[in-house]
Amino acid sequence: MFHRDGGYAGHPSGSRWWMVAVFVLQPAALLIDHGHFQYNNIGLGLVAGAAAAISCGKDYLGSVLFCMALNHKQMTLYYAPAFFAHLFGKCLARQGWASKITGVAQLGLVVVLTFAIIWSPFLASGPEAALKDKMACITGASETRTNPKRVHEKSILLPLLPITLMAADEPYLAGLLPLVASFSMFPLLKKDGVALAYAGALVMYLGLAHQYILPTGRPLLQACSISVVTAMCTLHVLALLMPPPSSRSHALCLMPTMKYGDQTTMFSITAIYLNYQQLMLPPVKQRALIKKTE
Repeated sequence: MFHRDGGYAGHPSGSRWWMVAVFVLQPAALLIDHGHFQYNNIGLGLVAGAAAAISCGKDYLGSVLFCMALNHKQMTLYYAPAFFAHLFGKCLARQGWASKITGVAQLGLVVVLTFAIIWSPFLASGPEAALKDKMACITGASETRTNPKRVHEKSILLPLLPITLMAADEPYLAGLLPLVASFSMFPLLKKDGVALAYAGALVMYLGLAHQYILPTGRPLLQACSISVVTAMCTLHVLALLMPPPSSRSHALCLMPTMKYGDQTTMFSITAIYLNYQQLMLPPVKQRALIKKTE
């Protein structure tokens, strides 16, 4: 993350440490992995490591790390198109067809060998044992699909990873969106009995990132942040003061409208904004990246 060619290069030391703190103390990931016990951070960490390796020109190492992430949790498959397009594009940018084909073949070999090594203990135990393990994975995935509450807490972490990694360039988004994501998970966290940890994590994060959530000299962004935090606090107070219907669980009856509406709206606007910013970027210096790889 602090590599001289990385996205944090050129930033003051204090700012860089804050960016790392935002990434490490992001409340949504902390609450899910240490409260709901999902252990998503292993796969997400491998994805972050793969992205960092590839950005430094270490494509083979990045491929190995991403294959490990895929084998840890299938949700990281959502990142696969981006990794594939970037690495395939670098291969096509090489000079000469032989070099292009060699680059694709080498990356393919790395992927196949990584999968073979990871799966070798299961294959060595015999095809019947491997089949039982596979059926157990399929059963677990099917149960997850039938219960959307068990899917949401995983999927919200997927866009948060790249957003928090972009804290150097988009500190406002990296500061505010983890709060919105954590709020959207509150019914699940409350059911798991970690409401107090939820409150503590958000207060800690607000104290850590308040200067970026309320940026000086940006009245529009300040108003947006104040509106979001006020709405979150209001719904939490209402959930405490108003008795829920007997047919529905506490808090779930009060939050669905804003919980998903607010989250969907903010993340959709963020996706449009970041895609626009990406289109406006100058062309990548592919030759320098290819030289590092070769």
